[in-house]
Amino acid sequence: MNTLDPKNIELTREIGAYLEALGGRVVTAPELSERFHTHPSRVRGCISLGRTMGLPLCSNPKGYFWSFEPQDILQTIAHIEDRIKKQQEAVIGLREALGDPQGHQ
Repeated sequence: MNTLDPKNIELTREIGAYLEALGGRVVTAPELSERFHTHPSRVRGCISLGRTMGLPLCSNPKGYFWSFEPQDILQTIAHIEDRIKKQQEAVIGLREALGDPQGHQ
């Protein structure tokens, strides 16, 4: 997803406004996809973009929601950091597949 594309920025704002209007109700990516007539992967990209824009777009195992509650935001941060850690582990494993036992370039 091209995050600089004005259409993606506008969709991100629309998704954010929709989630804010729901007042904390959790919505899945497929539900948002249907609502905004786009692919769930684009919705996930817009959620990520919204977070970089400073929107309090939180998530839990059931979906996405808008929240200014510190606990919700901190739980979302912890989930993202865990995903980053797992991605870093995958990179190390792939580097090892290239013959680098230390996982370095």
